Amino acid sequence: MAIFLIPFLGFSYERSDAFIVNAESEFYKVVSPKKVSKRSAIIFNNRMLTKLRGKLVSEGRGDIKFISIKPRSTSSIQFDFDKKDKYYFMPLSPPFQAIDLRLGQKSYEIPEKR
Repeated sequence: MAIFLIPFLGFSYERSDAFIVNAESEFYKVVSPKKVSKRSAIIFNNRMLTKLRGKLVSEGRGDIKFISIKPRSTSSIQFDFDKKDKYYFMPLSPPFQAIDLRLGQKSYEIPEKR
């Protein structure tokens, strides 16, 4: 019976109950939750050697929260999630393009695969 299960192990994806944003010096990797409740969270892993400063932005509500994370540190924030709205993390220092927080997708990188 175990023989039939082995082929399915190759199709697993990274999943989480919260958004996980891994900040690297050349790219950002996002692990997206499959679904969220009204109260959601973002976990930031700053893997860079510099302090990360940025803000969580909503298309409908504008700036939600500003964050600052020390080098090689982890931090998290909670926010009210509305499925009708779009959310972005805007890195301010060091500057980088907006990180789209896409719900229900497998892990992805910004910029897309190098």
